[in-house]
Formats: sequence, C-alpha cells, structure tokens
Amino acid sequence: MRGCSPRSESPTPLVSTEAAYPVSSLWRYALQGHFDFLLAYTTSSIRYFAVEFDRPSHMRNPDTIRRDAMKNTICQRLCLPLLRVDAGYLRSVGRFTRIGWLVELWFAYEEFCAMQDRGDIPALEPFMYFSLSASAKRRMV
Repeated sequence: MRGCSPRSESPTPLVSTEAAYPVSSLWRYALQGHFDFLLAYTTSSIRYFAVEFDRPSHMRNPDTIRRDAMKNTICQRLCLPLLRVDAGYLRSVGRFTRIGWLVELWFAYEEFCAMQDRGDIPALEPFMYFSLSASAKRRMV
C-alpha cells in the first residue's frame, strides 16, 4: 500500500497533542489508551485511520462501553476515522478479508480524489469502485 503499513505496536497512542482535549479525564485517557491498529505512513506521522476490534464484551461491559465512547470522542475531535470491526470482518470473501477489502477501498477512494484534484477525472464524477478500470485499479493499489 504505497508507503503505508498498519501499525500495531502496543500500545499505539491515541493522541500526541493536548489542544483537542479540554476535559481532563478525556485528555488522560487519550494519553493512556491505545488503538488495536493504526494505519499510517511509515515515513511520516500521517495517520489515515484507526481500527478497533470489538469483541462481544464491548456491548455488555459498562467500563468498555465508557472507554469506547471516549475513543469515539477523541477520534471525532482529531478528525481521525475510526473503524470498529468484529470477527466477521476477518472472514475471507474472494481474495480479501472484509477488512482488507475496506482498506483497499479506502486507498482507491483517496487516489480517486487525488485524480479528481489533478483533473484526470471530472470533478463531478462520483466514486463507484465497481466502475474503475483494471488499469486504474493497478495504478491505485
């Protein structure tokens, strides 16, 4: 994925700046918590999105529900997309797992937008992954 890799070092810090956190408990959790995975460029600090694997306890345990809500707030304030997945996203469909397909789709969309910005694709053309040509797909991946 063109210079990108999923980061799963334990832990992946939620945040590195205090500016987005006026509430002290949220700020404290942002410094102490972690994501399950963080997709980022390997050569810079650019972060694309975080991934959280939600086990069944995420729906029943009050502490887990509270922490998940704080992660949601943190990501919202940082404009960092958060992808929450369960075990179903690890199943293969064709040559991809579901989460693998979503990641590929994410980068195809990013490249599509860059191509629109360069004028290679008309600005009003909607993104439809199924209409990409094979040569465009190879350039995007």
